[in-house]
Amino acid sequence: MQRSRWGGRGACCTPPVPPVEPPDLGGLHTLDALRRAVLRHLAATRRTHGDWRPAMDGLCPLTAELWQRLFSADRARLFSADRARFLGEDLRVWETHRHRLAPASAAALHSLREEGLLEVSADEVARADTEGDGIRVGLREGRELRVGAVVNCTGAQTGVGASDDPLIADLLRRGLAPPGPCGLGLDTEPDGRLRPGGRTTGTGPGARLWTLGALRRGNLFETTAVPESRVQAETVAAAVLGTCHGAGNSTAAPSSSSAGPPSVGSAAREAFS
Repeated sequence: MQRSRWGGRGACCTPPVPPVEPPDLGGLHTLDALRRAVLRHLAATRRTHGDWRPAMDGLCPLTAELWQRLFSADRARLFSADRARFLGEDLRVWETHRHRLAPASAAALHSLREEGLLEVSADEVARADTEGDGIRVGLREGRELRVGAVVNCTGAQTGVGASDDPLIADLLRRGLAPPGPCGLGLDTEPDGRLRPGGRTTGTGPGARLWTLGALRRGNLFETTAVPESRVQAETVAAAVLGTCHGAGNSTAAPSSSSAGPPSVGSAAREAFS
């Protein structure tokens, strides 16, 4: 049985198709404007190519830039609301269509459902208690299930505020690093160096601490795929070597990162369907 908050399944990949060049999104700095432009692009690609996937794939090189457009010091209050709206309204739709199932996995899931071995529905697990050699699971809607195992597939925890990792907790407590934008990961410079927070703010470069991957999600949003991690690792290595050799604080940004989508809110279902 598969339970998810909204009962959705991931979209499936299709045989490789070259990405479609994205439209000019320059000058679009708000969530609503980006959302409309991306949905128009998806719909147009469906009409011309019979599929929305090439349009989505073509946006990958731009996602970091688009995400960062929603961060502006002179419009911080408005953009903060935009970021919250994206995370609340569009995130799951974006993720299921951006990170798609392999065809073999989609076929296996379809077969299990056809055989009655897999049920997919929308709900949340409210509690889970061991009972003999099984587990009794209480669902938010009130139902109870007795199962053999529970697997948490909600993804990596990216909010560091409630992290029980002793290193993360100590960095936050000592002001060596603040949480990243939207509370996702840690706040970093373009080269992955932790920005100082708390007591150390304004005292110059932060500690000689760098990170990459999921802990940079607040700054880059999509930051866990191998191509992105490879570029980040190269950049961090150059920054560390430069600092150790007295070259100062490197500010070189990864040459290519995928990180933060234009939103594809609930209206996207029409474009994707």
